[in-house]
Amino acid sequence: MKKLHNVIIRVAVVMIAFVAAPRMTAQDTYFQLPIVPDSLQGLQPRVDYLIEHYWDFCDFNKAFSNRERMGESFRSYLNLMPHASARQAHKCIAKLLKTLEKRPEDLTFLANTAEQHVHSDTSEIYSDELYLPFIRAVVDNKRVDKSIKARYEHQVRVLSASQVGMSAPVFDFTDRDGNRRTFAPDSAEVTLIYFFDTECSDCHLARTRLNANIPTSRYLDAGLVRVVAISAEEPDEEWREKVKNFPSTWTVGSAPDIDTVYDIKSTPSFYILDENSVIRMKNANIDTVLTIMSRL
Repeated sequence: MKKLHNVIIRVAVVMIAFVAAPRMTAQDTYFQLPIVPDSLQGLQPRVDYLIEHYWDFCDFNKAFSNRERMGESFRSYLNLMPHASARQAHKCIAKLLKTLEKRPEDLTFLANTAEQHVHSDTSEIYSDELYLPFIRAVVDNKRVDKSIKARYEHQVRVLSASQVGMSAPVFDFTDRDGNRRTFAPDSAEVTLIYFFDTECSDCHLARTRLNANIPTSRYLDAGLVRVVAISAEEPDEEWREKVKNFPSTWTVGSAPDIDTVYDIKSTPSFYILDENSVIRMKNANIDTVLTIMSRL
């Protein structure tokens, strides 16, 4: 079986191809943008330069007076990040946050805008890596009110433990027979954690499609793939009745507090783990999962 990591990279490249590159013209910008030297060749070096100097001509004392225009400029800045080097992106974000550390309201505004643009169900660019620095800055800032920090503190805890490239968090659950169990790595080369809700019609469709998928069934039978279906509902008699007809080859369980361990944007949602229980993809939809299964 080919390495899961390589398959996911190929799938991701196809998906990225449908995301338009950022477009900015003079009339679109809220303040003057730097001119990238012609001596810099290639997309990444040019974007690295642009994000380093993006805010050079921005007067932050005035810019936040128009939140709508500032939000547009900030979203354009975030759109550049996937085209920059990771090192430069982290460095430039840290510099921006440092500049705003004595402006708690503006810092919170950027965190809210970042959530909408890179960490919501409708985000074209979905990135924990981009979002985390902004909410960490809010949580760590002593000038931000504690009531505002509360929701971000929860997000920081969950996102810090369930990012792509990290080991999947271990958690306890109750299976459909009423037994208490612990999710932990096993010998499967690929693990699909399927987060669902018994009242969700899209979840039912995703379950039906995955169960009917021939490659997935073959890998399950061979012990190469395992499916762990987890609901946040209470494991009462009604719940057990609703899940009794789930495929017998799946592990099915209830973990009411699972959203305190895993970042789950909505249901149905899939986490894809490799043979070392490392998260290779998160919050994937059923179409992405079936594409990956067909390419293993």
